[in-house]
Amino acid sequence: MSKLKFQGGGVVDEADLFSDDAAEAGSPGTAAGEETVAGEYQDPGPGEDDDPEFPEAGEEGSEDPAPAPAPDVFATNDEGLSGIDLFLSDYGVRGGIIKFEDGESAHFSELTPEGQQEVLSSLVSKSVPTVEDKFNLDEGEIMFLNALRESGAKSVEEFVNGVVDHRMDTVINEQSASTIDFKGIADDDIYLMHLRESHPEFDDNDLSEELVKARDLKTYLDTVDVLRDSYEERQEALKSEIASNRDRAYYTELEGQRHEIASTINDIGSIAGAEIQDDVKEYLLHDIMELNEHNDPILMEKIFGDPETMFKASWFLEYGEDYIENLNAYWKKEVSKATKQGYEQSINGMPGQPTILGGGAGARKGSIDDTGAPSFGQEVDEEDLFK
Repeated sequence: MSKLKFQGGGVVDEADLFSDDAAEAGSPGTAAGEETVAGEYQDPGPGEDDDPEFPEAGEEGSEDPAPAPAPDVFATNDEGLSGIDLFLSDYGVRGGIIKFEDGESAHFSELTPEGQQEVLSSLVSKSVPTVEDKFNLDEGEIMFLNALRESGAKSVEEFVNGVVDHRMDTVINEQSASTIDFKGIADDDIYLMHLRESHPEFDDNDLSEELVKARDLKTYLDTVDVLRDSYEERQEALKSEIASNRDRAYYTELEGQRHEIASTINDIGSIAGAEIQDDVKEYLLHDIMELNEHNDPILMEKIFGDPETMFKASWFLEYGEDYIENLNAYWKKEVSKATKQGYEQSINGMPGQPTILGGGAGARKGSIDDTGAPSFGQEVDEEDLFK
């Protein structure tokens, strides 16, 4: 039996160490009459196996110093992953290994604080959706918001009102410029218009001085005529541009309407029970799509060109479909009724004993000529008929 030695000289064997008597007597190494505070560590002092030349790990003079405890942020879970590793795994970084563009890799804990901050910022910024994606903005909405920001307007209402006012001023100026009668404007007014356009910084005094100087020249009237012709040419060009823009907008809208009409009619399969074939659709679409010399649909010309046709079109539009449906339902009932009556008459009116009618009233029943076939007008019974 092995022996255990405790401080104080007491030697006990293993049986005595774990016996009830030893527990009652107190732990070895405690002198009689001495008490040991529960839970207080008692330094046994250097033992036989202690060697002062080889200190414990972590003590001064030890070759293998004890490692410093890891920060709380790197505390591991049951699977061995730290909190940072779990965070990085949500962004596709497995095991905390950061791979760089040059092919090298390192664990996140090996990076400098600046490097760790750069990695975390990069991962988070890539995962945050853009404003366009977050609010599902299309290209037109983005352009509107950028224009609103660049305008310096305090609100959307102010920005929209400014756009409307600008367009209204443009329209008014175009209409004024296209309706001015330059032939009836005085020479001085023509020249003043020229001065205001070419020198917008001139005030009224400057304009008056320049006009006086120009009138003293012998070529003043020639200059005014050239300016007048120039304004008239610009006016014609402006009228042409306005008409072209108007026609372009009109035909763009017209094509959109044609597409909508064709798409709608393509889905129509029947009207009031009558099936509509494709060739009928094309025929009717012609009058709807094509325009006359006044840019009005041909159908409109047909309907509104005659009062009677206009009234009929209005009546059919209001009551025609219901009338045709009711008429179809009525005739379907009549045809069904007539068919039933004809069937009953054909069944109930059929004779029970068919009779072959002939012209000889005195013909002998059952008489058959030498050929074995009854002659015309003879009355025969079933037995002779099938001989």
